[in-house]
Parts: sequence; structure tokens; C-alpha cells
Amino acid sequence: MRENNKKSDKIVVSICLACVFFVFFSAILMAFTRLVLVKKFGIKNAFTDILFAGNDILNNGDEYADADQGNFTADIDWRSLYPFMYEDGEVVEEKNTIIDTYKDLVLQTEDRISPYVSKFIVGYDKEIELAKSYESLIGWNFVSFSEYNGISMMSDGYLTEFNEEKETDEWADSLISFNRFVKNRGIEFLYIQAPYKVSEYDDADISGYVDFSNQNANNMINIASASEVDVCDLRECIHSEGIHNHDMFYRTDHHWLTTSGLWGAQRILEYCNGNYGFKANTDILDIDQFEQKLYPEWFLGSQGKKVTLSRTTPDDFVLLYPKYDTEFHYVVPARNIDDVGDYSICYDMDQIEKKDLYNLNPYGGCNYGDQPVLTIDNTMANDDKKILIIHDSFGDCLISALALCEKRVDSLDIRHFTGSVESYIKKADPDIVMVMYNAGSIGGEIDWSSHQSTFDFR
Repeated sequence: MRENNKKSDKIVVSICLACVFFVFFSAILMAFTRLVLVKKFGIKNAFTDILFAGNDILNNGDEYADADQGNFTADIDWRSLYPFMYEDGEVVEEKNTIIDTYKDLVLQTEDRISPYVSKFIVGYDKEIELAKSYESLIGWNFVSFSEYNGISMMSDGYLTEFNEEKETDEWADSLISFNRFVKNRGIEFLYIQAPYKVSEYDDADISGYVDFSNQNANNMINIASASEVDVCDLRECIHSEGIHNHDMFYRTDHHWLTTSGLWGAQRILEYCNGNYGFKANTDILDIDQFEQKLYPEWFLGSQGKKVTLSRTTPDDFVLLYPKYDTEFHYVVPARNIDDVGDYSICYDMDQIEKKDLYNLNPYGGCNYGDQPVLTIDNTMANDDKKILIIHDSFGDCLISALALCEKRVDSLDIRHFTGSVESYIKKADPDIVMVMYNAGSIGGEIDWSSHQSTFDFR
């Protein structure tokens, strides 16, 4: 019996070693082929096609592109264009320590290596599908309710991630301070609370028990509101209009629908009309004013990609086109885009036209995904207001809808914008500054050293 156990142990160890060797060899092979053969020598043949099958991101040369992290072609020194300054106007000079330089080098190296030991392993997608199929066969749930940063399926099949309870005082203080800075310049300020897929109204069995996204957002809003920060809470709009929260979201992704972004833009401008004297014609944002181009079962969201097609099915995807004439001057500096066109100019069709569930992100095709800076001038606007909106990826499908009604929209994603927000405001001189984040991203410590935390508004 003991000898049989030893043989079994040897077999298991051999299988584990074989798996480790396969991953190591695969990573080396993929990295060498991509970085040396393809990029350096321009070799593309049947071998590379087979090797990169299912990995079009590598094959097309955008191996580090991620719709949630932006897709940039131009290296722009935002800090030089929009420098950080002291109150007396003197430019802040921050020198990196040896430790900072070392940390940056480690992070850059990790970013370069990690794709080749995870996503870009040969046959990665099929291997993950097999693993998820096995989990389904043995009845293994995605994640226990006590575990965070995993994927769970709600009773109606919608995938989500649970957020733990977090401190929000620091976030509220930063918002209050920023509100004061903006208003001292004679500019209106509005915080917009975008929803999260888990609702405190429609998911009462989860919200406040295993997911605390709404509670975190509520705590921050209560503190900020007490210090005279204006808040437009889209969660309350959803509830008051009798909309089920899940209907605003993709089933396999954490983002809201493109139609939800249009709805959100209309509610925001209605709030501005009623509170700041805007004269936006929000009727043009009614859904029946748009043609809806349907891409059936076209989008597998970030959560769906994690659990694979073995345990979920793709979402439909819709692009919106106004039925009326439009003309935008559209600028995306990090993508070297400076052009004039109708509303369709806002779509990166490279992410949308081809159906590639695992490697493309149609939602990231809205306004070219997460961009550090994006500006839209509407030459046919019915109102002459200038908006600066600071946002996460929930704003990607909303900012162009805002621009349909207003003269100009400046968009900042400060996860990627390394310059000073205050300097940008001084140059842009908007009529209103908006900050919009989804409830699932609120709370925790702010990293003041990177200038890229979502609530670092310096």
C-alpha cells in the first residue's frame, strides 16, 4: 500500500512539474517570438499565426493594451504641460528617491513580464475554459461570500464582485477641499454618484451584508454634503424612476450599458439646468432620438472573461447614433487624434467591428476607452457651457452624450493623467467641474505619492 502511495505521489509531482515547465517554456517562447521575431525582425508567418491564435492583441502589436487602463500611442509629459504649483504659483519640484526609482523599475518590469506568464500562455483561453468547466462539473461556486476580489453570480445570472467596508473620511476631505478650490475660482462644482451593479434597493440580501459599495459611497456623500458639496446621486434617480438596477448593467461586466450612459448624461444636465442655470436641450438625449445598432452576443465583459464561456454567455452590445445632425471637433492627445466629424467619430471601431470575445472590449471602444485627456467641441451646441468632468471608466460612454448639448466637454481620467488637475482647471476655465465615480470604487487609502489616485485632485 505504501509503495502504491509513493507511486501516486511521484505521478502527481511529475504532473505538477510538467505544468510548471509548460508555463515557463510558454512564457519564454511567447516573449521571444513577440519581442524579437515579430517586433524586431518583422517576421509573421504560419508559426506566429498558430502561436498567437486567440491572442490578436499580441498579433496586432498592442500587447499591453487594456480597455480599463487605456490604450495610448503617444507618450505625453502631462506634468510639464500642467505642472503642480504651490499656492504662490511656484512650480513644485518633486525628486524621486533611489527607492522610488527602484519601485518604478520593478513595477515596469512586472508589467512587461506578467502578460507572458498569465494571459499570453499558449492556449490560455481554452485552458481557463477547461478549468472553469471542471469547477462547474464538481459544483464549485465562483467565490465564497466572505472572499473579496472574486466573481460571484447573483440569482438572475448577473456577475459581480463584492466590495468590503472601507474608510471614506480621507476621500470626503479631499472632495471637500477640491470643491472649495473650484468654487473659489467662481466655477460651479458637482459630485455625481454613478451606480454599482449591486443595489441597496434591489439587492437587499447582499448590500450591507456581503457588499458594502453603496454604504461606502453613502458615508462619503454624507460627509461631503454636510460641507456644502453638491451631489447628483444617479442611484436615487434609478430607484425613483422604478428601474431595476441590474437592467442598467451588462451581465458579464462591471460597467453600465451604453444606453445607461446616455440616460445618465440626460439626468446630469437636467440637474444642471435646475441648479446652475444651464439651458441644455435635454430632449435631444431621449433614447428615441437615437438609432441603436445592435451587435448580438458581441461582448464578454471583464467578469465574463474571468469565468469564461464555460459558465456564462456574451452580452449584446449597442452603439448609439443621433438621428439629427452633429459635428464635433474631437481631440484625443494620447491617441494622436485631432479631427472633425459627426458623432460616430467618438467610437474606436477597432474594438467593436470584429467579434473577439476574449481579446477585444467593445465598451472600451466608447471614446477610445480610458484616456488621460479628451476634449470635444460641439460646433452645433444649443448651450454655450463648458464642462470639465473627472471620471472613471463609467464616463467613457457618457462624455460624448454630454457634448451633444454643450459647447465643450473636457474629460480627465486622473488614473492616467499625471499632471496637475488644478493647473488644468486654470487653463481650461470651465463653467462647471464635475467628478463622477461608480459606487464600487469608493474608499480606502489615497496614494498621494503617485498623483494618479482617483481622489487626488491637486
